[in-house]
Amino acid sequence: MPETLKLLTYNIQVGIPMEAAHHYLLRSWRHFFPHAGRLDNLKKIAEVLKNYDFVGLQEVDAGSLRSSFINQISYLGKCAGFLCWEAQVNRNLKLYAKYSNGLLSRQPISHYQAHPLPGKFKGRGVMVCVMGPADNPILIAVAHLALTENAQKVQLAYIAELVKEFKKEFQHVIVMGDLNLEPGKLQKLFLDQTGLISNVPDQLTYPSWKPTRKLDYVLTSPSLKVIKAEVLSLGFSDHLPVSVEIEWPAKSDS
Repeated sequence: MPETLKLLTYNIQVGIPMEAAHHYLLRSWRHFFPHAGRLDNLKKIAEVLKNYDFVGLQEVDAGSLRSSFINQISYLGKCAGFLCWEAQVNRNLKLYAKYSNGLLSRQPISHYQAHPLPGKFKGRGVMVCVMGPADNPILIAVAHLALTENAQKVQLAYIAELVKEFKKEFQHVIVMGDLNLEPGKLQKLFLDQTGLISNVPDQLTYPSWKPTRKLDYVLTSPSLKVIKAEVLSLGFSDHLPVSVEIEWPAKSDS
């Protein structure tokens, strides 16, 4: 096993780059129709992902008209040289769009599960897997939450119960993703219940061209030693990715 584990969470907005607020209007059609420049942008994202051991993705398309029928999770996994990847389709519009989460790993994973998150409006989810040696594994969850506070409360409670259940078996836990809420609410609704720690809580992630909000997180259990944590300044999406490097934990004697 490597001495450290490099993690990244990134909402890639279906491969649509953003440099200004007016691009939401001018480039909105790219959410529904293919665009020749999308693949070039994905290639740039893949170059970034090559530096990481595990990546959680949000707002990826699993292969439809708008992505030129390219499964973006598979494409990024192959281009960046990952060993394995998984896609969770949360909103399947068949031919037209497949709104998904994704995970990419350089190490084998096990115990993989894809959970739809509760809420009045369906279409959000959390992916869970285990990686690392069988005698000292790490549980990793990749999530994308809804926009409304009521839905977020229900969804965070659901993830908290998953974490609590898994912590009966796994000491080390990581939750990452676009959680769509700011640090104060996250602390109250989730961190206090799970004991996880927010890394780089003061570095903003949205919008990418002039960040004013913290929406994206890599949360770690206290058992994991964080070596480095930062938000990367990239213009490949409307969100900025969060990068965290941790030490592979030493095996407990207990």
